[in-house]
Amino acid sequence: MVIHTLIIVEILFVNLLVTHFVLTKKYSVLKIVTYLVLFTFIYVVAAYFAQNFNRPPWFNIVIGITYVFPLYYLYKESLLKITTLMLFSWTQTMIISGFSISIAGFFDQDQLFIFIVQTILFIGLTPFILIFARNTYKPIIDDIENDSSAIMVSTVALIFLATVGITYSTVIKPFWMLVDFILVLIISLLIYTLLKRYVDKSNNIFSLNKLAYMDNLTKIGNRYALFAQSNALISKKIAFELIFMDLDDLKSINDTYGHPVGDDYIISFTEAVSQSINTEDSVYRVSGDEFVCIIKSSKIDLGLFSKNISKNYRFKYIFNGVSLGLSKFPDDGTTLDELLVEADKKMYLRKQIKK
Repeated sequence: MVIHTLIIVEILFVNLLVTHFVLTKKYSVLKIVTYLVLFTFIYVVAAYFAQNFNRPPWFNIVIGITYVFPLYYLYKESLLKITTLMLFSWTQTMIISGFSISIAGFFDQDQLFIFIVQTILFIGLTPFILIFARNTYKPIIDDIENDSSAIMVSTVALIFLATVGITYSTVIKPFWMLVDFILVLIISLLIYTLLKRYVDKSNNIFSLNKLAYMDNLTKIGNRYALFAQSNALISKKIAFELIFMDLDDLKSINDTYGHPVGDDYIISFTEAVSQSINTEDSVYRVSGDEFVCIIKSSKIDLGLFSKNISKNYRFKYIFNGVSLGLSKFPDDGTTLDELLVEADKKMYLRKQIKK
């Protein structure tokens, strides 16, 4: 009984080590260790008393899965991510434990032999499990798309169940059990590697798309991003306001101080505009000195908006101002082109009044 308990505790320790190594901590290491030691003590006591009630062979697995609750409390990741990581870790440790049982059965040895072989394997393989979990598995569960999460969980669960089936099989001979464990290990690692490549490729595509919709100088959305968002709002018939902005006398900044200073001037203006709108609103650069704001949060006062931009402007050279024009969807137009024409017309009138 003592050796059997040590085998289980060793498996638990490796699983918790992998989890701690990969997940983001909420609390100090001391608090985490204290909670997990207490929970493990309760688990060991429950397992000890359960032996008198003809517990099924998979009892330890069911109890082990309950660790998801303290882990959810102690770490920042979602319940889904913690569960998938636990299934991954349990699969690897059960393969190693099952491998040890197979070797012991092959040589007709007792539980002490199982414990010794398992300990040797854990010492040698745990560093590789930790590295694989952090570098390959963690990026998968972090970056996989929401609609693929169910497939991910199903894949991990099936591999885990296959491992459980082999571990507690009473008809598979030790040699073939050994072969089955090796095959499951190879297949699972191949699947996770393929998933990692899929996630990496998806992230690369996302990065390229992001670059395509970003203005290189200001790092805000460009004309293509404006088209995409505004057309999405129009198709859903969501009311919004469009502000067309034209920087006043940018040419004099470029002529007097040079284009590098002119670029800094534009960046400072962009930052001032971003600070003057709400988080659900957005600003885009559509040409050299022309910008557009999409306002969804509330009706906007152009005079107050202009004052806020001047107030938030931070640059060593004086701000020459900006001319604004406003149009509303759907009152002033039902397409982006109509809204831009209307806002540009009003902006031009304001610029003429300034002159």
